[in-house]
Amino acid sequence: MRKSIMQLGFVALSLVATASVARAQDATPVATTPAATSAEPKPHRKLQVAVSFLPMSLGTFNSAYGGMKMELDAAFAPGGQLAVGYEVAPGLSIGIAPQYLINVKPKEDPITTNPAASTEIDAMVRVAYAYSLVDTIAVYVEALPGYSLIQPKTGDVAKGPVFAFGVGVIMDLWDHWFVSVGGGRQWGFQSRTDTSRTTMDGMEVVTKVKTDVKFDYWRGALGLGYRF
Repeated sequence: MRKSIMQLGFVALSLVATASVARAQDATPVATTPAATSAEPKPHRKLQVAVSFLPMSLGTFNSAYGGMKMELDAAFAPGGQLAVGYEVAPGLSIGIAPQYLINVKPKEDPITTNPAASTEIDAMVRVAYAYSLVDTIAVYVEALPGYSLIQPKTGDVAKGPVFAFGVGVIMDLWDHWFVSVGGGRQWGFQSRTDTSRTTMDGMEVVTKVKTDVKFDYWRGALGLGYRF
């Protein structure tokens, strides 16, 4: 009898001990790693692509036809830009930014009050630096050296260097998307070589005349971009 009671007591103690261990295991908090308890850091994306509307206004047209220099007001010239950049250092990005302008012409010239419009293609390199004010807003400065072609409605293409600079603000919209607004100045140093043919004493004389066709503008830039 005593032996049976001792056996029952031993079984009871064993069950209680087993239950206590199981309860302790259930109550023990599961260890977590810092990665599981803290939010993952926002990925830093270095490649970005942006398209911008470029309103070019308050410009001047400088020309030299046969040595006669003229400086005229330039007409409003809207355009667009595609910029692709890569961040090579914190805040510093380098890339390309070709742009296309229409209605490139003086408001009026000595011959007509409605001169024919040209188109301008600028192949530009873009070097920009952005400084973050807060997580979603940054200010930037940019320099855009390049080479320009001005195609008139009729006649030869004017070619030459072009340079622009700008400042502005970038604001993040969502994880990848951002908008930008800025302004600056652009100078063109284009010229073309016209061929003049005359006849003297039955002989054709061919002469080359260099003609400056230079536009400079105050430029705006309203952009929408995506980071990869």
